[in-house]
Amino acid sequence: MRFIQSTAVDWVNRGIDSLTLADEELRNMALKEEAWSVVRKAFGFERRKPSPKEEKLSFMWVNEWKMSDKMLTAAYNACVDEKSKFYMPYVAKIIESWHEKGYKTPEDIKPKEKTEKQSDFAAYDIDLFEKMLNSKD
Repeated sequence: MRFIQSTAVDWVNRGIDSLTLADEELRNMALKEEAWSVVRKAFGFERRKPSPKEEKLSFMWVNEWKMSDKMLTAAYNACVDEKSKFYMPYVAKIIESWHEKGYKTPEDIKPKEKTEKQSDFAAYDIDLFEKMLNSKD
């Protein structure tokens, strides 16, 4: 009973004072919970309540940026491979970078095959180089 009362007071304080706004708040709460569940499973976390930052990031990644669980797992793996541990700010930067680049699938993040064979030396114009050495300003 105390939970219901404290929730009601909180909602009134935040201006949620109609059935429409209450319904919207409940939908938003469900989306946040669902997003955290996707992220939690992708990262292999135990069942727990997310921190406010984790909740915000998971909502953005899953609901706004439409990152799949496979992309989230790939970001987790990239972080652990690079840092040898999980580091949320690093994962957040990875996912942000992928979002900015428009990556939607794990195949998108694989390095693109080089189309031309690259050599280990640079090409120089020897004649131009000799001309520069011999010229007097």
